[in-house]
Amino acid sequence: MLYIEDNSVVYWKYNHIAVTEAPKTNSGLSTLVSTAPHKPSITFLNLIKLLTWIQHDDRIKGLYVDFSRTGTTSGLGFAQLQELRTSIDMLKKAKEKRMGKGVFKTVAFTDTFESQMDYYLATVFDEIRMEPTGNIPLNGFASSRTFFKNLIEKVGLKIRAFAIGDYKSVISSYTETTLPEKQKENMNNLLSNLNDQFKETIGNSRRIKFGKGDEKATLESLMDISPLVASECVKYNLVDKIAYKRELTPLFKDSLIDGHPAISLVRYYNAKNTEAIKDSKRYERKLKIGVVNMIGTINRGDGAFGSTTVSKALIKAAEDEEVGGIVLRIDSGGGDVIASDTIWETVDYVSKKYNKPVISSYGNMCASGGVYSSVSSKTIFSSPGTITGSIGVALMRPVIPPEIFEKLGITFDQYYFSEGAKNASLMNDLGDNYWERSKKQVQEFYKTFKEKVSQGRKLSMDHVETVAQGQVWSGKQANDHKLVDKMGGLGAAILAATNEALQNQKIDINHPLWIETEVFPKAPTLLERLSNSSSANDFVKLVQYETAQFFTGVLQTMTFEAMNEFNPKISHEYSFSNDIKLE
Repeated sequence: MLYIEDNSVVYWKYNHIAVTEAPKTNSGLSTLVSTAPHKPSITFLNLIKLLTWIQHDDRIKGLYVDFSRTGTTSGLGFAQLQELRTSIDMLKKAKEKRMGKGVFKTVAFTDTFESQMDYYLATVFDEIRMEPTGNIPLNGFASSRTFFKNLIEKVGLKIRAFAIGDYKSVISSYTETTLPEKQKENMNNLLSNLNDQFKETIGNSRRIKFGKGDEKATLESLMDISPLVASECVKYNLVDKIAYKRELTPLFKDSLIDGHPAISLVRYYNAKNTEAIKDSKRYERKLKIGVVNMIGTINRGDGAFGSTTVSKALIKAAEDEEVGGIVLRIDSGGGDVIASDTIWETVDYVSKKYNKPVISSYGNMCASGGVYSSVSSKTIFSSPGTITGSIGVALMRPVIPPEIFEKLGITFDQYYFSEGAKNASLMNDLGDNYWERSKKQVQEFYKTFKEKVSQGRKLSMDHVETVAQGQVWSGKQANDHKLVDKMGGLGAAILAATNEALQNQKIDINHPLWIETEVFPKAPTLLERLSNSSSANDFVKLVQYETAQFFTGVLQTMTFEAMNEFNPKISHEYSFSNDIKLE
């Protein structure tokens, strides 16, 4: 059994642990052992909860994070990093209030910072150490875009495209050679706001002044000469100390860091999770918050995050009697119109039918169809750096003229019995009447989109139009424009869903209450997967695959360190009397 010693520090090899929004889908024999113990992963939800655990665990006296990289990254985006910084900052303040100043310590160290986003997170720590040959790439935000219009014309293709809203830029790469002025204006506005957030956070954390000028140590001046070498980093207060990692962590010969017993993030998770599951059994009253993920492009059907899958998950969570509230976690740039409408209707249905609040939490991005899907939520949370908005609609349809095939020596005949069949073929240009009909349909959907935003966010149609037209905003700007309700990450959304559930069920929070989260949809068990096999051949193949995975996992577990994977189940207790809130 894993044991957490008193006066321990948690050690996190930041870029050696993949952080994903959704849990792994493996649910067969291979999950009985660690299939890749040298490359563990954790969901973002569980990482936030783990930091909450550390916050309330008086045995832990420090958090030490190694940002060195060996070709892999954590995969975290700007909005996620903002929430991590908030969680770590809350952790520090809670520890200082309870233990006293200087008892709990946070240290970031590395050989070199290969990413400015790694450094951005490191600035929330009490101390930053870097090796003598290291450097920091401090460049700020930038963007570039590729345009294919000239290439499309050269090869003889034709693009029929239509977008509603002067700022809807999704088709511009195929119809323009550079962004139109209003789209440039919107892009500059977005990047400038994100860049200001980036600079403000680093500047305030490291006490570095803003603005260009004669002062050599302003943040903008440092960004102009980036990357900065170690001696400059110390001189301008970007790091606190130049030192080799070995001086801090002497190859773990005695498992000590700065004289404290060290426990890896993975081991701490496993040990604390075991304790939490045991502790939960002492509570008579329990409340569950369901978390439904919607990640990536929004598509129809039963895919990983298809509209059918997400809708079923929402209904399953609502039907679960133990679930008091639901959080819809979205990290998507948009997608299919019909799929977005399907999810929107399910959110609205669940809220009304089951009287359970649906709280939406926007991750790194929630644009277009992501916004559409979530506007009927009771409350929407967004981080300041979340890319959101793009309330607009676009239509694009390529035409492949016969001449292209003729150059390749390919000929063909066509047979069709209606203009609709003719227009359906990519080898025919659209008739003017058909194209005008298509544009009217897009205009009608744009009107419906705005109406749903207006109703869901309780905004006038005139206000919606001013922030729509395909414009993209940072989360901070979206909050200013009332497209989102509150600034906060996934933890804040879970806390809001919890509070709503407590009020709905009239639960007295002055008595002990155990609260846990559960992710929907639940991964199917091996037995369920076997029983759902459509044929004997599929059944045999599934058994063969799972058996191979199982023995591969056994071999790896014998070769590497056991118990290095994160347990997918997590339980935790929230303290409602604590004045440090998850916001």
